[in-house]
Amino acid sequence: MGCCWPNVLGSTRGIDTMGKRMRWPAGVLCVQLGMGVITAAWLAWQGQVGTGLLLLLGVMAIAAIGLAGWFAGQAWGPWLAIAQWLLQVPMVTTPSFTYFLWFGVKLYITLSFGSAHVGLNLYALSMMAWTLCVLQWPGPPPVLAAAVTGEA
Repeated sequence: MGCCWPNVLGSTRGIDTMGKRMRWPAGVLCVQLGMGVITAAWLAWQGQVGTGLLLLLGVMAIAAIGLAGWFAGQAWGPWLAIAQWLLQVPMVTTPSFTYFLWFGVKLYITLSFGSAHVGLNLYALSMMAWTLCVLQWPGPPPVLAAAVTGEA
């Protein structure tokens, strides 16, 4: 089983971008975007219009464009979704700097160093990994296929 990067980046040939396995991450992203719209509206209503809200809206735009491409069967659509999940993975807070991004769903694991905190959003990391696996193996992953068929 070879790597499918040329097919993914060049065309949709050989990859069903909206097959059953691809519908789940796309559906989760739809729900997440809906929660992001609610979060952005709430921040604007609270009067917290600043760089945080602009960053949230920018990443939501990347996700929406990626989702539109995904539903249209474009190979770049899932890659934009992966990019927006990647932007949600890190979390860093210090007394002078804070970076975290989420669209209504987050599950952080953090390490604290005095007043500084460094963490990972496990939800975004798992969604990114799920989408990458589905792109890498259009059928079942080789490990699962071998386990089901009993072949080594």
